[in-house]
Amino acid sequence: MAFNLYTGFVKAKEHFNAKLVDSIPSALFFGREYLAMTQGMFGNDPYPYGVNANRKMLETLIDFSHEQGLTSKKMKVEELFATSTLDL
Repeated sequence: MAFNLYTGFVKAKEHFNAKLVDSIPSALFFGREYLAMTQGMFGNDPYPYGVNANRKMLETLIDFSHEQGLTSKKMKVEELFATSTLDL
């Protein structure tokens, strides 16, 4: 189920991104230029999905959570996600 949910989110993001340029309101005179500038600064996917794409951030969150006493033990990333999603 976790893999299928991930796949659904990826497909939804792809669908949205394919229509992104066409969805800019015409009242935003420089909308396409702002989009190009934003993509130039942050890339085409500023919020990537998947464990591998977010591993460094996840490890940082785990470290902070443990240091601040929010978790009693320092978890591993692999312990937090369904096995079928670890290679995504």
